[in-house]
Formats: sequence, C-alpha cells, structure tokens
Amino acid sequence: IVPGLPAIAEIRAGGVMSTAAAADGSVWAWGHNEFGEFGDSRYVRPLSPVSVANLKGLTRFDMGSMHVIARDPDGAFWVWGRNDRGQLGLGDADDRSVPTPIPGLPPMAQIAAGETHSVAVAGDGSVWAWGASGSGELGDNTVAVSNVPVDVAGARDMVAVAAGNIHKLALGADGTVWGWGANDSYQLGDTTRRDALLARQ
Repeated sequence: IVPGLPAIAEIRAGGVMSTAAAADGSVWAWGHNEFGEFGDSRYVRPLSPVSVANLKGLTRFDMGSMHVIARDPDGAFWVWGRNDRGQLGLGDADDRSVPTPIPGLPPMAQIAAGETHSVAVAGDGSVWAWGASGSGELGDNTVAVSNVPVDVAGARDMVAVAAGNIHKLALGADGTVWGWGANDSYQLGDTTRRDALLARQ
C-alpha cells in the first residue's frame, strides 16, 4: 500500500513518476521531479506522496516519460514537466514547472502522452500530435520535431487516442484502429516492421 494517501479516485504512472487525484479534488505526486514534473516549481524529490496545491481540481491525467498533461473543470488541457522535444506543445523547448495551458487547439475530447510526444483527439474527430517524431510519431509524413500541435493527416472521425513510447493509435467512430510511428516490434499490428509516417489502418 502506498502510505499517506486519502481516498483516491484516479491514478496515473509516467516513466519515472506517479500522480493520484483524490476524491476531495486534491492531487498527489511522487517520484522524479528534476524537470518540474510535480508542477509546483520546487524540484524536490520526496520519498513519499505529497499534495501539490496548484494541481487541485485537475483530472484525467496522462504522463509521458517526464511530462504531464491534465484537464481542468472547463475542459482545457494543461501541461508541465520536461519539454526538450517540444512534447508540451507550447511552441518552444523550455521545461515548465507549473501547469501551462496548450494554446491554439480546438476543443479536445481526450489526450495522451508518449515518451517524448503527445497526441489529442478533438471533439470534431480530428487528431493532433506534437513533440518528437524520429519514427513518424506526428503522423504528418515527416520525422521532424514539432513544438506545436500538427494535424495528423488522414485521421478523421476518431473518438480516442493512445500513445506508446514511440508510436500512436487512434480509434475510429466506426470501430477501426489506426496506427503510426515506430513499428520495429510490430506495435502497429499490420504484419510488417515498417514505421508509418502517416496514420494507417
């Protein structure tokens, strides 16, 4: 049992840290904090969970290797932590130690974080990605890093997204599954080991 926590409603694990949102709205964090992953500007690493006051009320956390995404009660998404590959989507490569809203996105329905990249599905079914793209994780037919969200070409009428270390998946409204990015271990499920720079079914 992880000691010192109140009744928890939601938990998430990243590459080297963890968060838990309590039923009372408080948010707790533990693990790595070198890049501000706790979102409290302190850069300390306690040995047990601590309540992070300025995360209170945030929900639907998702975590990459060292960056975090969460949703506020109004539906906006906030990001913080490491940003060396533009994985926060804020237009630069500066780390953030406090939650910062992602600008320029249409209303998002769901968001997911990979190792050093992120992906989101909008309410209109479009899919957006940002961050590292050495294996095509952005799905825009490039392998270039993007520190702002780019439209995933061909991904339309999607209802959910998921992110692996260096690949992504999207679920279509019709039940189809689409993948792009790295495929060295057959993670795209298409019987090949060819990376995909565009989303393919």
